[in-house]
Amino acid sequence: MSSYGFTLVNSSGFVLNSTSGSVSAGSSVAVNHSTGNLSYIRMNYFWVINNSYQNGSVNWIIVDTSASGWSLSNLFTDLTLYLTQGDGLFGLRRGTSDGDFSLAIIIFIIIFGFAGIMSYQYGLTSSGAIVFIIFSAVLFFDVGLGIMPNPIGAVPHFITFFMAIALVGVIIKEAMS
Repeated sequence: MSSYGFTLVNSSGFVLNSTSGSVSAGSSVAVNHSTGNLSYIRMNYFWVINNSYQNGSVNWIIVDTSASGWSLSNLFTDLTLYLTQGDGLFGLRRGTSDGDFSLAIIIFIIIFGFAGIMSYQYGLTSSGAIVFIIFSAVLFFDVGLGIMPNPIGAVPHFITFFMAIALVGVIIKEAMS
């Protein structure tokens, strides 16, 4: 004989839901339960096979992500909104010459600061590795976030293509050395 099941309980031990089954050929059990305003759920599970009883438990912490004001996703969404609406970031609105130049300077400082910190932290001295870090950051800001100003309006993602060519050139130079 086989049997199996589980019980869901909240942080104070109140039983929220439970289910069990006894099909010997194997099956699954499931419940649908809204977490509501719960912050914690414990599942106590068991199974009996050939009169051998096994059990265990799993705990879950429930995090409400509907108003996740502090996340990287929201940071970049808000940054894009700040750059395009109202007075823009630091009073410099994107789409104006002053705003695009200021954004380019801010991104430049972030990219090269990040590359410098990474090369210092991990002891990177290879020019290929450093150019790869810079290319990755440019790709992230230009293609991933879409906030990199384009100095040549006719060629989309010009900076990313330029950095890719520079990366290939540095890799070829290092391979030939």
